[in-house]
Amino acid sequence: MWKQAARKRDLQGRLYGWFALLLIIMTNMNKRLTRPRNGRMIGGVCAGIGEYLGLDPTVVRIIYVLLSIGAIGTPIVIYLILCLIIPES
Repeated sequence: MWKQAARKRDLQGRLYGWFALLLIIMTNMNKRLTRPRNGRMIGGVCAGIGEYLGLDPTVVRIIYVLLSIGAIGTPIVIYLILCLIIPES
């Protein structure tokens, strides 16, 4: 029972971490976070974040996969939410 509660808190902490990262990214008013039409794999979220931060999209994708290890369905839900929130360029 304690393990289930700890696992739930861990997943909630990761979810809050992703949303905090999204808020930090979106608060920079000089740049606009968009999903590019070119260079995207699925929805363009990682490519858009990579362009926004000045990183290679492959690096952002690798970081996304590494952070997603151990989370059951949370990364997929977050990616879908980001696809809906971040506008296309």
